[in-house]
Amino acid sequence: MSRSFIPRMQRDIEFEKSVGKKLREIRSNLGWSQKYLADIANMEQNQIQRVENAKNTTSLAIITAIAKALGKQPFELLKIDHQVKVNINLEITKRKNSNRTTRYIKSIATSSMLNSPKSVAEIVQICKLQFNVSVSSSAASAVLKKLTDQKLIKRLPARIKGRFVYLKK
Repeated sequence: MSRSFIPRMQRDIEFEKSVGKKLREIRSNLGWSQKYLADIANMEQNQIQRVENAKNTTSLAIITAIAKALGKQPFELLKIDHQVKVNINLEITKRKNSNRTTRYIKSIATSSMLNSPKSVAEIVQICKLQFNVSVSSSAASAVLKKLTDQKLIKRLPARIKGRFVYLKK
């Protein structure tokens, strides 16, 4: 089954440019400079410049602050003609790399590599060096939790509060 989706964190530059153009238009119609808008919105002028020029992805907090300063609702700044490409396949499917990630980490867990405690970051690094694959920390943590629940490995508190190291049983 082919999955038609937008890769994670892919920026839509044309959308951001359209929002920036709309912001510039509203600001100019009021006769305000970027500096004046920044002062009213309680932010730096370069933040206004970055939104208007689509230099960085902006946050909802910044859009909201700008909209309030302009006397608009945030959705009014986002109401533009540009059509964003959206996911059209809403079926629930397994992530294609999850089985592979489990296989790599299980291989590490059953080898001698976990004879000494390893952090998630170290296990991610081992995957990169040993298998030449990039594994996210969150995916590695999920697999390690599953292996801990299955009692294949032990999870111990690390020196940093809230972090853990993993060890072969």
